[in-house]
Amino acid sequence: FGERVILRNLNKNEYNGLEGTLGGFVAETGRRQVILDESKKDLALLPKNIFSFGDGEEEVCIHDASRNLLNDHDRFGTLSLHEVFLSERIDVAEFLIKRNVSLDIAPVCGNTVRKMVFTPAPSGPSRVNQCIRKYARKMEKMQHKRCDGCNEIFEMLRQCNRCKRSFYCTRECQLNHWRTHKAECQVLDEEYSIQLCRPNHSSLQFASSCKGVSFERPSGVNVDERFWIKVQCLTESDEHLVYDKSRSCSFSIMPGTPGHLELLKKVQYCKAFDGRKLYFKASFDASGNCNVYPNVCSTTRKW
Repeated sequence: FGERVILRNLNKNEYNGLEGTLGGFVAETGRRQVILDESKKDLALLPKNIFSFGDGEEEVCIHDASRNLLNDHDRFGTLSLHEVFLSERIDVAEFLIKRNVSLDIAPVCGNTVRKMVFTPAPSGPSRVNQCIRKYARKMEKMQHKRCDGCNEIFEMLRQCNRCKRSFYCTRECQLNHWRTHKAECQVLDEEYSIQLCRPNHSSLQFASSCKGVSFERPSGVNVDERFWIKVQCLTESDEHLVYDKSRSCSFSIMPGTPGHLELLKKVQYCKAFDGRKLYFKASFDASGNCNVYPNVCSTTRKW
């Protein structure tokens, strides 16, 4: 917004080569506003016809198919969905949701919309809050169908052969994303496990969520059989709450004990649930020791 631009490749030749100032984005038409310097005429043009001045006055087209302008900060540093949430405009929220607006970009000053909608309010969730929560849960379920390169949804994706964690719609998309992905791409050992310490306390920080402390195999689970657990985390100095579907296995992982920091990093890495919880595979051996597998995790597991 406010950037100096020049117009190119338009059908109306009289506009080609004219310079102006870049204005807002019209989501319904996908066009950008340009105010011409000399005539002050206000035009609505496709991004492919608008060029900015890069380094050394080189002209660069502003069109980027992978970019959703609804997620850009405005000149005041705020975001469209952030303003809509605060003003409780459910009609505009539904409009933005249809266009895949992000929940995980924070304004210059403030929290992400995801964090705000999942923060309990004294008066309970508003209609806008409920609408955005529903959208957040839907997006969590769709994450395994989202291309990590262009961020679009596809029924069929190709998996990164090395880390098995990133997915792409095409080889070209994968190659274009490699510069970003290579720093985190590593072979994951799904057999790697951490043996957790047996809790030596009788109460939990999150006791209200559990039926009690039970560091043992859930009913119906055999020795060394893997089952899903949910791990809920807050900070590095807090204990983690761990429980299975039946809540017959429920205990906490204390700060400074094996697995506490590693599981916290895994949970915080995932955007789902605002980086507060994640599902992991775990098992109990014949001696009653609990082993958790940090590289076998999911944000969408429903037991």
